Amino acid sequence: MEQYNPEQLQQTYRTLQSGDPRMRAIRTAAAAAEQANDLPWAIRFHHDLIHESVFSGDRYQALVDFPQYLALVKRDPALEQENLWDTLWMFKWIVEAATEFYQIEKKQVLGWFSEYRRMLLENGYSLRSWYEKRAIFFSYCDRAKMRLDFESFQEAKRDGMGDGEASELDSVVRFALEIGDQEKAMQAANQIFDRNLRTEEVPCKT
Repeated sequence: MEQYNPEQLQQTYRTLQSGDPRMRAIRTAAAAAEQANDLPWAIRFHHDLIHESVFSGDRYQALVDFPQYLALVKRDPALEQENLWDTLWMFKWIVEAATEFYQIEKKQVLGWFSEYRRMLLENGYSLRSWYEKRAIFFSYCDRAKMRLDFESFQEAKRDGMGDGEASELDSVVRFALEIGDQEKAMQAANQIFDRNLRTEEVPCKT
């Protein structure tokens, strides 16, 4: 039987083609870490799996894997705190991706939003990103709540949990068009174009 070596497993999947080949290798690594009761590496592998699923693979699979990741980090308070930043960012990916799949119940998504909000407040972060993502969610099912969250998003302070100015302005364009405020949408769009703003993580947004 091959000896368990998490560093080697990580090095191996990082050399693979992004997408399904890498996802399969990360999943194998995560299973090996769990079998070895190596909680820190299991958490790291599941984080990498979700990241790969969101940005280069099957976003639905990220939604399936996310509860398992949360269960792992909650096993150890020290590891939960150590991985707090990554966990908060994954909440952002997950609640936005959830709008794409009818298989995910509204109750489940709202539960994630509730947990995400609690963690932001407990750790001193602004709710700006939370309002932005929830406005996106409600744009599909409740225009009145979307409008309220859009207003709160604009009023909340910026901090490190934001997606950057380009992405936030793109959201302003989207929400303003949703509520019929073409002037505000044009103002936000002009800022993106005039200042040549870009978002590296999701280039298609700008």
